[in-house]
Amino acid sequence: MPLAPDLAVRIIPDRKFDWKSAGNSFSNFKYQSRILKRRNVVNLNRQIVRCAEDLIFYRDDLVWIYRFVENNRRYHIEPQTKKNPSPDGNSIHFSYKIDER
Repeated sequence: MPLAPDLAVRIIPDRKFDWKSAGNSFSNFKYQSRILKRRNVVNLNRQIVRCAEDLIFYRDDLVWIYRFVENNRRYHIEPQTKKNPSPDGNSIHFSYKIDER
């Protein structure tokens, strides 16, 4: 999620993480700094607008924002569920797809 024009947070969950014994130490915490290309930032902003339900908040009232939101507002999040058989039973994978309305 973008926090500022020059700062964003991306969380990648670890499915094998042992939450019961984790505590609050964050011993496996890692981070990376990257300088993104303009097209990557535009794509991130496009995805955020397309996933928004009702409101878009922005800091600066720039001339391109209204048109950008207007061009990307006709989308919604469509839940996807996949059932994967395994020797121990079934695992279910949940994901989301951004679809045009």
